[in-house]
Amino acid sequence: MTRIALAVTAALLVIAACDADDGGSRAVEAEAATGSFAGTVDGTDAYVAVVVGSDGGVLAYVTDGGSSVDWLDGSLEGPDDTDARLGNDGGAVLDVTFGDARASGVFARPGEELQRFTADLADEPAGLYRATESFDDGNYVAGWIVLPDGTQRGAVRRYETPLPPGSIDATTFAVDTKAFAVPGGVLTPHRVTPANLSSDARGLTLGEDEPVGRGVDPDGVAVLVLAL
Repeated sequence: MTRIALAVTAALLVIAACDADDGGSRAVEAEAATGSFAGTVDGTDAYVAVVVGSDGGVLAYVTDGGSSVDWLDGSLEGPDDTDARLGNDGGAVLDVTFGDARASGVFARPGEELQRFTADLADEPAGLYRATESFDDGNYVAGWIVLPDGTQRGAVRRYETPLPPGSIDATTFAVDTKAFAVPGGVLTPHRVTPANLSSDARGLTLGEDEPVGRGVDPDGVAVLVLAL
């Protein structure tokens, strides 16, 4: 494990220990963690969305609508299934605890400072929207986070042949149309819910070949270690 990985892990341990001292007020029944949560990352322009499937799978998305884009996945852990440790191949990690209709924790990328976040239970149309499509010009992955007040952050990526900067304005996405035009065709974003995340009915889980999006390799990047 690299020095950066060790440093991130150590810092997360300290935060997790501090959070554990709040008297256990966040402990809830396991089924309470299932849901869709949306919120903000403290001190940044980024939004965060976390969806917990009925089978315990967890998908998260963090983006500022610009250059900062991270998809992360993992599963519920802990004695009450109210914690999750998410990661991706890029080395980003997200440590989250669920309770009282809220998801809260920390997010970090290698070499960057830890960032706290809070996300509240989100009713439609708020929540996480995701689209994956393959067109003649490449493979697209897009995501948007919509907060209860209607504000949103989103980003569209085309892999193999990246889109030129400024060629797409992700802010034009509208939840009522659920369609978004890109150079190769039209994306159809779907709201990620516990039901369709668990069944993967629309291909909403992260793909094995998605450049950033599979679980953390414990030997390769910082892994969150909690006293569960």
